[in-house]
Amino acid sequence: MLLPVQLGKSLLLWRDPMERFRMILPLALCLVFMPGCQTKEITHEKRAEDERTIDELQSRFSQAFAAGDLSALVSLYADNGALYYEDDPLIRGKNAIRDTWKDDFDRQDVIMSTLQGRVEISNTGDFAWAHGAFRIRSAIPGGFPPDQWRYAVIYKKLPQGWKIWADSSNAGLRYHLSHTTPKSRSGWAPLAPLIGLGCALSTLWFVLGMPIVTIVYGWKAFRRRSWSIGFIVSASMLFAFLLVSVLLWLQLSESYWNLPLKHAFIAATDSERYGNPVEDTAESVLISLMVIPAVSAMTAGILAPIVRWIWARRRSQEAPA
Repeated sequence: MLLPVQLGKSLLLWRDPMERFRMILPLALCLVFMPGCQTKEITHEKRAEDERTIDELQSRFSQAFAAGDLSALVSLYADNGALYYEDDPLIRGKNAIRDTWKDDFDRQDVIMSTLQGRVEISNTGDFAWAHGAFRIRSAIPGGFPPDQWRYAVIYKKLPQGWKIWADSSNAGLRYHLSHTTPKSRSGWAPLAPLIGLGCALSTLWFVLGMPIVTIVYGWKAFRRRSWSIGFIVSASMLFAFLLVSVLLWLQLSESYWNLPLKHAFIAATDSERYGNPVEDTAESVLISLMVIPAVSAMTAGILAPIVRWIWARRRSQEAPA
């Protein structure tokens, strides 16, 4: 029941990503890039050396961040690195990352600094996680009160050295820089579990039930040597659901979401491990995959008999008297 409840809440509060704002980048992200890895663990000495290197890079990050040195900050990212925040959780590539940080550095009414935390090196020695906090305060007397947000950055060892591969740290800044007020709780919130359950059940029906219905009607149509309306409707709905689901997932994974579908289901219910914005984005992805294909399938089911009736009527009119 956790997934339907969480999805229902997200559907009612679709544009309210600040409801739960805990910044923890999913450590499972590294598994996406290292499936089935069986590399031997690194030595204690090598791990300590890599930890010192990441600590130094984090110090350079903090210095560039506090000084507003955009070039020095962006140079720490991999060419294909990713930056995350709520409204668009995947900003890919140095140019896009530079544009995003530039907008933040251009602000003169915000003072930003970082507090470094611990560093962890993966057993394979090619990924590292750096934890810490952002400190944000207003440069204008009477502005917003000082605040602090947790961050997590994933480093990847590349031929040119350690580089930032995924950075979730921008989300806390966006909250203060956007000048937007989080939306209040919806009055329909008590219905969230029912809405989420309805979405989940409709998806299960189209994935498990509709294929069986289509096969049954198809077998009957084959035996009677005629296209029954039941087969046409069920086949149209199933085809529309699968087609829209595949096309939508390809679009989402290309420009909006870069984790496997399995991780979307896990992240949608594991706020402690994944945190915002990954958790909220996963919920939005699942809502889209449940609602849009289902609506498309029902539309196809309504249009199919209408098209068949028009086609049959035209055939009858064209038939010789």
